[in-house]
Amino acid sequence: HSEKVDRQVPPPRSSFTGVFSRTRRAIVEPVTIKVAGLPVSSIPQTVVDLARWEGPMDGLIAGDFMLHEGLGTTAQVADIVGRLPRVAGIHNARLVLALMDSRVESPGESLTRWRFYEAGIAGLEPQVRVQTPSGGFRMDLFDASRGVDIEFDGVEKIANPLMRGGKSFGETMADEARRQRELRHVGIQVYRLEWKDVITKESFERWLMRMRRYGLPY
Repeated sequence: HSEKVDRQVPPPRSSFTGVFSRTRRAIVEPVTIKVAGLPVSSIPQTVVDLARWEGPMDGLIAGDFMLHEGLGTTAQVADIVGRLPRVAGIHNARLVLALMDSRVESPGESLTRWRFYEAGIAGLEPQVRVQTPSGGFRMDLFDASRGVDIEFDGVEKIANPLMRGGKSFGETMADEARRQRELRHVGIQVYRLEWKDVITKESFERWLMRMRRYGLPY
């Protein structure tokens, strides 16, 4: 992320960069809300700005989070993008608009989705539920055509007692092992990754190479 504070000013003003801030002249009047009496970019506007200024990865993570938390709508983002002329980063904003999904539950899952997209791998749907003989399971990213379940397992999901629903570490691990067996029984292979596997494009490529040894069909 940028080490400077980014701000937008109305079209008549000019752009400049200081030691701690970067001022950008808006081509089109940005959508703002009032916070403590000050006009700030709305959340949908921020999604578009992140996509344009920082890249589609940042925009997608913010866009997925916005939709999942009910902080804005696809229509609001589409309206902002639709009012922009051919400006720098407009392609990134349109890409984020096409990809963002309210079903994605965490920034880690958003980043995982982006890494697969970046690698040219399509067909993964977020938060798909499947029924097995012992019950239903929801998968982070599911490729129905290949029977592949991609699980983003940040360490905290298992290590943090507050995220284990009152279960012990051992019980949580046993539940995960049972879940994996049940999914394999209905023809679904589970592949897991963590922050360290998706934090950079290179780390994700290394993960892909490792998992191909275990049958990952990408």
